[in-house]
Amino acid sequence: MLSLDTLIAKYPEVVQPQRWPCYSIFWTGKQVYNHVINNTLITIPENHFLFIGPNQLHHFIDKKNKHAYLLIFNSIFYSRTEIENHQLENNPLFVNNDRYYIAENFIDKISVFKNAYFRYLQDPEELSLVNPVKRNIAHNIVERILLNGLEKNDTAIQEPIHAISEFKIATHFKKMALEKINDEKNVGYYADRLNITKRSLDKATEKVFGKTAKSLLIDILIEKSKTLLVNTDLSVKEICIELGFSQETNFSSFFKNYTQESPSDFRAKYF
Repeated sequence: MLSLDTLIAKYPEVVQPQRWPCYSIFWTGKQVYNHVINNTLITIPENHFLFIGPNQLHHFIDKKNKHAYLLIFNSIFYSRTEIENHQLENNPLFVNNDRYYIAENFIDKISVFKNAYFRYLQDPEELSLVNPVKRNIAHNIVERILLNGLEKNDTAIQEPIHAISEFKIATHFKKMALEKINDEKNVGYYADRLNITKRSLDKATEKVFGKTAKSLLIDILIEKSKTLLVNTDLSVKEICIELGFSQETNFSSFFKNYTQESPSDFRAKYF
């Protein structure tokens, strides 16, 4: 993640049309910005993401902007499994070099998004060598941005690899789960909100993510637990309450069942 001003200062060649082999997400922050893709000038409103796929012809305009940032990543960072690699390579936001997609940032307020999220995106590769949990946090932030982009462009996207209905169901489910898992841990709740059966939801998530809906909920809850254990001073009891467990023993049993260690033992490895 680099500010636009830093990017242009360090790599002045970015103001010339070129094709990068990486995935890029441009965030405008508090200021409108113009970018050029396939020789077309694009106006990006403030607090919006622009998604730029690998080998897409584009360039930046040499203009001062202290608010805009560019996130650059590759499959080595994002793809922890073969399924995630397949999802990234076939993500509708990136696969068509003749199209581009813009989405408003609905993840958080501008100031919160910058202050709370950016520290994990500065150098996720380096972070992974020191703390794999922080690497996973960086991955999850990027995933949140991609889910945000898919949701806001679902009517415009015409060519996902998976059937469009199943792709929409699976991505919408995961976005809802990331937002509501503290209060809603039952697959039936999400199936009802999507107006489908649990079986249809499982079919969609298994095809797109390679897991049942319940397995995805467990993964999300474990990841949130690890994040709170490593990055906050909350006690295990307070984390239990934050995540919506009725008793500390229930949370500890759940965590140990899926990680083979207690919350306290897991936290102790990082302090």
